Amino acid sequence: MTNPLIKIKNLHCGYAPGKPVLYVDDLNLAENEITFMLGPSGIGKSTLIEALGLINDTILDNKSSHVLFQNDQNQYVNLNELWINNKSELETFRRNYFSFIFQNNYLMPNLSAGENMMMTLLMKGENETEAKDKILYYMDKVGLVGDLFDKKVVHLSGGQKQRLAFVRAIASPFKLLIGDEPTGNLDAMTADKLMSYATQSIRDSNRSALFVSHDINLALRYADTILLFKFIKKDVELGLLSDSEALKREGDKWYHTSKEIANPHQLIMEGFLQSPKML
Repeated sequence: MTNPLIKIKNLHCGYAPGKPVLYVDDLNLAENEITFMLGPSGIGKSTLIEALGLINDTILDNKSSHVLFQNDQNQYVNLNELWINNKSELETFRRNYFSFIFQNNYLMPNLSAGENMMMTLLMKGENETEAKDKILYYMDKVGLVGDLFDKKVVHLSGGQKQRLAFVRAIASPFKLLIGDEPTGNLDAMTADKLMSYATQSIRDSNRSALFVSHDINLALRYADTILLFKFIKKDVELGLLSDSEALKREGDKWYHTSKEIANPHQLIMEGFLQSPKML
């Protein structure tokens, strides 16, 4: 991987000072790829997402860790420094480079569906006419009728709201789309359709995505790389993430530590079953 999008080394993540829940040894996220992160609950997946997406400072070892993100000028920006020294630049950087989809759709109930979906585009400088045309285009792609544009969010179903969240995220300019269980509240068929469209749109526009999920089948269907978390004992029990634990797709085959894996689903399930909560 010559020029990864994100380079991480020696990173401890957590919420309480001195109490890490995740250790990232040495990890590179490729550009223009779909990456899924899989692991049992409580292992630190969302904790890492918050740090990388500049949502919440969960980096515990700011001085010794390295979290580098490649900007549009092919230069690496130290996300640690944004958290520590450049809070005024942090929101601008997040707005310019990231887009988000969460299991909780975070739609504004007092606004219409269209206003919710256009919000990010308008904040990034697009005029209302262009923003509306773009949103209507993406609505059609995910199976939402145009009549929903002017309806209040409170009058929509849960599935419709989650489709709105996908449209809002995909329509926005970004370099990395971050999804934290974005299909967790959807039935299998709807989840598959949304992920199919989202990943195809990302590939067609040469962008990147990082998804947290518990859905092994969805990851095996749409990921280029699957990052596998495991538990380790390092002073305390915490999650571990490193390149050595990644599954890589080549064509229709999966590889782990450079060896072809005949049953990747089983390999992933073994990681889930190693969780102390499962033993």
